[in-house]
Amino acid sequence: MNIKYPQQAPSWLKSWFSDAELFAKFKPGLRNAAVRALAQPGKVFALHWDEGLLTSNIDNVSCSWRFSDGHWRPKCHCNFPDDYCLHAYLSGLLLREACRQSGWPHPSLIAQRRPGPLFPEKPACQTQLELDFGAASSAENFRKHLQLEVEADFRHESGKVGLRFYAKEQGMRQLLRLGRLREHAIYLKQGKPAADWSEQDQSFLLWLQQHLPVMKSSTHKLLMLVISEDDFLQWQRRWAEQPGRFIDRQSQQPIAAPGEIVPARLIFELSKHEERYRITPYFVFADGQRRQPYQLIRQLDNDPGRILLRELLRDYEPPVSWAQLNRHFSSKPLFFSAEELVNTVPGLLQGRLDLLQGESLEVRHEQTLMPSLQVDCKSGKFMLSCRLAGQSLSLRSEWAPLSRLQSMSGGRFRLHVQTLADEAHRLKQRLLNFAKVRRAELQESCLLLNANAQNASYLREFFLSLPASVEKRYADSLNNLLQEIVSEPVLQLDISRRAGLCELQMQVDVAGQNIALSELRRIWHNKQSAWHSSAGEWLYIAPENLESLMLKLEQQGFQDFGVQTMLRSQAVNKVQGLLRQGGMQLNSAGRSFYEQLCREPQKEIPSLPDELQPVLRNYQKQGVDFLLDRCLNGVGCILADDMGLGKTLQTLAVLLSAKMKAEERGEKFMALVVCPAGVMQVWREQCEKFCRQLRLRIFSGTKTQREEIFAAADYDVLVTHYALLRQDRELLQKYNYDFMVLDEAQNIKNPEAQASQAVKSLNAKHKIALTGTPMENKILDIWSIMDFLNPGFYPEAGRFMERYASDPGALRRGLSLFMLRRGKDMVAPELPPRIVQVLPVQMSEAQRDYYDTALLQARGQLNQAGALQILAALTRLRQICCDPALLSADFAELDSGKLALLLDKLQELTENGHSVLVFSQFTRMLDLIADRLSQVGLPYRQITGETPLARRSELVKEFNDSEQAGIFLLSLKAAGTGLTLTRADYVFLYDPWWNPAVENQAIDRAHRIGQDKAVMAYRLVAKDSIEERVLELMQQKQELFETVIGSQSDAGVATKLTREDLAQLLS
Repeated sequence: MNIKYPQQAPSWLKSWFSDAELFAKFKPGLRNAAVRALAQPGKVFALHWDEGLLTSNIDNVSCSWRFSDGHWRPKCHCNFPDDYCLHAYLSGLLLREACRQSGWPHPSLIAQRRPGPLFPEKPACQTQLELDFGAASSAENFRKHLQLEVEADFRHESGKVGLRFYAKEQGMRQLLRLGRLREHAIYLKQGKPAADWSEQDQSFLLWLQQHLPVMKSSTHKLLMLVISEDDFLQWQRRWAEQPGRFIDRQSQQPIAAPGEIVPARLIFELSKHEERYRITPYFVFADGQRRQPYQLIRQLDNDPGRILLRELLRDYEPPVSWAQLNRHFSSKPLFFSAEELVNTVPGLLQGRLDLLQGESLEVRHEQTLMPSLQVDCKSGKFMLSCRLAGQSLSLRSEWAPLSRLQSMSGGRFRLHVQTLADEAHRLKQRLLNFAKVRRAELQESCLLLNANAQNASYLREFFLSLPASVEKRYADSLNNLLQEIVSEPVLQLDISRRAGLCELQMQVDVAGQNIALSELRRIWHNKQSAWHSSAGEWLYIAPENLESLMLKLEQQGFQDFGVQTMLRSQAVNKVQGLLRQGGMQLNSAGRSFYEQLCREPQKEIPSLPDELQPVLRNYQKQGVDFLLDRCLNGVGCILADDMGLGKTLQTLAVLLSAKMKAEERGEKFMALVVCPAGVMQVWREQCEKFCRQLRLRIFSGTKTQREEIFAAADYDVLVTHYALLRQDRELLQKYNYDFMVLDEAQNIKNPEAQASQAVKSLNAKHKIALTGTPMENKILDIWSIMDFLNPGFYPEAGRFMERYASDPGALRRGLSLFMLRRGKDMVAPELPPRIVQVLPVQMSEAQRDYYDTALLQARGQLNQAGALQILAALTRLRQICCDPALLSADFAELDSGKLALLLDKLQELTENGHSVLVFSQFTRMLDLIADRLSQVGLPYRQITGETPLARRSELVKEFNDSEQAGIFLLSLKAAGTGLTLTRADYVFLYDPWWNPAVENQAIDRAHRIGQDKAVMAYRLVAKDSIEERVLELMQQKQELFETVIGSQSDAGVATKLTREDLAQLLS
C-alpha cells in the first residue's frame, strides 16, 4: 500500500481512536466500501498532520479530522450528507497503516506483540456484484443506458408511503430490489458505474444510498421501501428541483412539487348583483390560477396524495384564518346589502378589508403608521412588543394595514387604507432577527427573553441601536439599563462594630442602589455590565467605568473585594487615609461610629520589664507586642508557635507588663491560667526563673484547700487545670479576671464538652489561647477556640462549617488578625535544610502474595468490623509491608523488599562516613534489623521502651561523641522526642506512622539547633500497599491544617482517625 506521510509521528497519537472506537462510528456499508478502496492496486494515498489535525487526500477529495473540546470530529468535502463518510473512515485506516509501517504507538498497536498489516498486500479474492441487466463489465461499450423511476403508493398502508424503484430501458421497466439499487449507488460512487444514468439520476442514487436500510439477508431482496408520509414530504422538498422525480402508482402521473399547490395570496372579489353585493374569496396561485376554498377542498378529496397536500396547506397561513374561511366560505358566495357590507364585512374578513377588490370599490391610501417598541420585565423575562393604537401587533403574522369601508353614492364604496411605514416592517424584522440570534421565545404578540445579566446587555445594545424614528418605551425597572446616559457609580464606605473589632466595607452606589463589592467582583469577573438589584431594578455600568472603578478599589486596598476586619486603632487611620484620597464618602450609618472612634484615647503598648529585655529573643519580644496590642484593642488572640519556642515565657511577660501598668494606675491585677495538669509546674518554674515580680499560685489540693487559696487572693496569677475547672466552676466564676489564658487550648476544641462550657462561663477582660495545634482534626476545632476568645465574631457552628469547609483559605485570611504562628524555620534560619523524601519499595514476590491474601481477608470482614477490628487488620497489613517475619516464621530466612533496600543504603552511607538514625514503631522490627546488621558486620546502637533511662543517656552521648559513622536503631515512641542526635545527618523512617507530626519530631532529633549538616530523611513506603494510603490520608489532613493555620509545621495534624478514615484505607 502506497501512503505518503510525514516522517515524524503526530504528537496527538495517544488521543486517537482505537480500531474498535473508529469501527463503531461508521455504518457497515461504508466500512466495506473503504476496505475495497484500499485493496485496489496502484492507488496512492496522502496523509498530513499538525497539532490537533489530521488531513488526507483520497481520489482528489480532501478530508480532515480536528481535535476540539476533547473530541475528534471529521469534515469532508465530498458532499456526503453525514460528516462520517467513506473518506473519514479511510483516513483512520491509513493512519493505522502508517503507524504500523513506522513502528509508531497507535492505540490499537501498543498492546500487540506482533503487529501485522491492516490489509494484505494482495486481496485474496475479488467478487464482482451481479447487476440486473446482464454482466457488468467496466468497459463503457457494454454499459446500459438506464433511467430511474420512483413510484409512490399512498394506499399501501395508512400513514405510510410505499416506494418502488424501476430501471427503464427503451420503454421497458424492471423493478429493482433494494439490494441491487444499493449496489448501483456504490459502484457509481466508486467511479465504476454499472450503467449509464442521467446526471439527475446519478445525484439521486448517491443521495438515496444513505437513506436505504442496512442490507441484511432479509432486506436485500425487498422490492419496496416504506417510509412515513412526513419523510416522503421531506423527500419531495429535497428533490423539488427535479420535476417528475416521483410518480403516483394509481394515476402514473408525476406528483406535484410542494410549492405548486400552495397559494400565493388570498383576495376577496366584490361584485354587484342587482341591489346586493357578493363577496367571493379566491386563492391565487403563482401560475395565475384562481380557486375558491371549496374548489381547493374538492381537489384534495380527489387527490391520492391528499394527506401530504393537507400537510403542505397546513404550513400556509392565509391572512383570513382557515377556520373563518371554512365557517363562511366553504360552499356558496355570500351576499350583502350596502349597509351590511359596511357593518358586517370588517368582522367577517377579520379586519382585512384591504384584501377587497372590485369595480365598485375606490381605494384611497392615507398616511402611513409607525408602531412603538415597548420593553417590560415580568416574571423573570424581558418582554419586547410592538404597539399601535393601544394594541400589541402580532409578530407571527403579516402586519395588515388599518382600513375602513365607506358607502358612497351610486352604489360605490370607498376603502380608506392606512399602511404601515417601511420603517415599521424593518423594526419587526429587527425584532425577529434579535429573537433568532438570542434564542428568544417568539409568542404571538411579544418576544420573551430570559432576564439575566448577559441578555440585559444584549437588550441594551439592541435597544440603543434602533433609529431615532422609532418611539421606544420601557418599564420603570429598566430605566437605568435602557437610558442612553447612565448614572456614574459612587463609592461609599461603611464602618461598623463587630465583636470588639471594626469592619470596613465598600459599597457602590448606582442610581440610588447599593451594590456590595462581592457582587461587583462577580460582575467584573464575568465581564458583565448589567445586573439585577435586590430592589428589582436592572442597572448598568459602562465597561470602561467598571474597569476604572476596580482599579481604584485595588489601589485603596480592597482588591479582595471583601469586608476588611481590623483593630479599632487601625480603623481610624485607614478611614482617614481613604477619605483623603477623595472619590468616596462615608455613609450616614458609619459616620457616627467613625466619630466615636476618633474620640477614643489612643492606648500605648506597655513597655517590657527591664529584667526581661536580655532574656527574650527578638521573635519572643515581637510575640509579646502582638499579644499586648490585641488585648489593648479588646480582641482575644492566639499564640500558635511551634513547640519549644517559648509560648509560656512570652505569656508571662505579657502578664507581668500588664500587672505593672495596673499598679501605675493604682488598680489590682488578677489573671487565671488554665492548662493540662502536667504543665502546671512548668508555669511555676518559668515564673520563678524569669518573672519573680509575679505572684503565682497553683490552684490544687483538696476542695477546702482550693477554697482557702482562692479566698486568700495573695496572688497575681492563679494556675489550674481543665479537670479542676469543671469541679470549681462556680467558685472561679466569682472573679472578673483581667487576663484569662488557656494553655494547650485545643482541649476545648469540642464545644459540647464540659471543659469547653466551663471555660466559656468565666468572665475576663482579656483572653489569650496558647496552642501549637489550633486545629487538630477539622475546622470546627478553631471555631470553639474563637468562640471563647471573641464570642459572636463567627456565626454559629453550623453556618461556620458551611461557610469555610469548602474555602479554608478564607478562614486562614480571617484568622491572621487574631493569631500569631512561627515555626523553627522562621526564628532559627541558621539551621541547615531538612529534606524529606518518600522512597518507594517493591515487595518481594512471596511478600506480595502474603499481603494480597491478608488484604482480601480484611476487606471481606470490613462491613461487620468496628474501629478496633479495622485498626488491627491495618496493623497486620503494615507489619507485612515491613517484614512478613513479624507475623510468620516461614519468612525468617527471607529478607523483605524493604529490609533488603535498607541494608544496602546503610552499608553505602556508613562507608561514606554518614551516621544514620533508623526509626520504627515495631520494636520487633528493630530486632530483625539488628540481627541482619550483626550478620553483615555493621555496628549499631539501639533504644526501645525497655532501655533504662540512664542507659539511654549513655548511648546518646556515645553516638554523638563518636568519630566513627554509626547506626542508631530507635523506637518511634521511646526515642521520638527529648533526644538530641545531631551527629546523624541521615534518617530512615522504616514504617509510616498515622501522624506525620510524630515522624517529624523523630526527624528533629537530628535537625536541631547545633546541626551543621543538611539532614536527609527517607520514608520507606511499600508500593501498592496500605502504606501509600496512610500517607495520602495524612497528607489530606496536613493540607487542611496548612491551609487554615498557614505553617509548614506538621504539629497540628490530626492524631485521631475516625472509623471512616480507617475503612477508607482498606477500600
